[in-house]
Amino acid sequence: MPTYRKKLTPEQIARRAELRKEERLRRIAKLREYAAAWKDSAQVPIMLARSAAGRKSVAKYQELRFRAITSFLRKQPGRLTKSEWVNVLARGAYEIRQIMKQISPGSRDNLRAKSAEHLFRTMTRKGILRINLSTSLWENPHRAG
Repeated sequence: MPTYRKKLTPEQIARRAELRKEERLRRIAKLREYAAAWKDSAQVPIMLARSAAGRKSVAKYQELRFRAITSFLRKQPGRLTKSEWVNVLARGAYEIRQIMKQISPGSRDNLRAKSAEHLFRTMTRKGILRINLSTSLWENPHRAG
C-alpha cells in the first residue's frame, strides 16, 4: 500500500537543514571533548574505567544473546539448509527475545540483527552452527536429545 507525504515548504526544508547542521556540530563537539579527555593525563584513569565498563556491558550482552540463542536451538531440528535456518530464525526471533527476557528481565532484549540472514551469518561466524561438508547441511550442536 503506498504512503503519501505532503510536500515540504521551502521554510520546512531550510529548517530541517538547519537542524541537521546543528546536530552535526553537537556530535563533532562531543567527539572533540572525548578526544581531549584522552589527552588530559588527569582524565585518563576515568576514561579507562569508562571504556572498561563499556566493554563489560558489551560482553554481558553478548553472553546473554548466546545463552538465549542456544536455548532456542535446543528445540530446533538437528540439520537444515541455510535457507531453512534463515526461515527458522525469522519465525523464532520473537521467541529468542522472550527467552532473553526470561534469562535477564532487566536487560535489553534486542538481537541487534538487521535480518534473519544477518543473524544466521553471525551464528555461523561465532561457531553456533557448523556445516557438515559431506551433506552440506548446517548442523545444530545444541539440539537436545
